[in-house]
Amino acid sequence: GDVVRVLKMGPFSMELCGGTHVRNTSEIGLFKIVSETGVAAGVRRIEAITGHASYKYVLKNEELIKSIEGRMKTTRENIEQRLGEMEKIEKEQRKEIESIKAKLLGNAASDMTSEIKEINGVKVLAKVFEGVEA
Repeated sequence: GDVVRVLKMGPFSMELCGGTHVRNTSEIGLFKIVSETGVAAGVRRIEAITGHASYKYVLKNEELIKSIEGRMKTTRENIEQRLGEMEKIEKEQRKEIESIKAKLLGNAASDMTSEIKEINGVKVLAKVFEGVEA
């Protein structure tokens, strides 16, 4: 509208606002920050949800955490530790797979001597290896 209010929150923040629709902060209820971004030097934009929407947001996150706990077979307090362990195991398994591929490729190469053919006096060995990066 035509009226823009100046809102002060202690010595920390002074903002121009045209959209506050409550008489006091107790009407807002639960307040959940969902994003924070820098919009200019020294200026931050905070987006939040309130009331019933914030309650639903918290419940949805609780359900997500419970699902993660079950799938990772751990507790909320140990999710980060368990994730680190799983990442380490995956890295080790990837290395092992690459090592096995290299060994298989080496064995296949030594077994191919019987497949060498002579074409116009030139010995030729042609072979396609699938699943191996060049």
